[in-house]
Amino acid sequence: MAVETAFQLAFAGGILLAAATLALAAIERLGAWAILAIAGLVGATATAGWVAFALDPTRAAAIAAVGLTACVLAVVSALALRRALTSGRAIDEQLELVRQELDAVVERELRQRSEELELTLARARADAVSTFADDQRRLSEERRRLTSESEERARVQLVEALAGIQAQVEQRLISWSSDLDRARQALSTQLKDLTKRQRS
Repeated sequence: MAVETAFQLAFAGGILLAAATLALAAIERLGAWAILAIAGLVGATATAGWVAFALDPTRAAAIAAVGLTACVLAVVSALALRRALTSGRAIDEQLELVRQELDAVVERELRQRSEELELTLARARADAVSTFADDQRRLSEERRRLTSESEERARVQLVEALAGIQAQVEQRLISWSSDLDRARQALSTQLKDLTKRQRS
């Protein structure tokens, strides 16, 4: 009876030890070697429980031996938990490194695209200024051409008007000259008549 009680107490202690090991492994306060040592201690107690059960196969000894074996499995699972947490932390660190590299690549690409966009905009501005200058030059040439054509038309009209006026003046001069000739002949005739009258 005393042996069964001892193994029952060992089973209760194994449960507490397994729970504490799992808790400490979950918060990463227990190293792998410490977990292995606890697993060895609980495993040795479970082995002793099975030996006691083999020597005196009672129900209480079987429960204690099975419980201690379960405690060993729990302690070993704490080791697996610790490894999983370590692996998860390593994966998180790798993911962080990948994220940082990705951020750097994105930033580099954004900077490069921004520089390319600035160059494209500068080229577009230069092209627009060049096109504007060409348009201004073309408009200036068009204005000069139109002004020249307008001046030429005005000159032709002025020449035509002057020619017309000159023709009118010449016509009037010819008409006046004819009038003067007639008046001179009339005066000459009158003078001759007057001279004849005076003689008579």
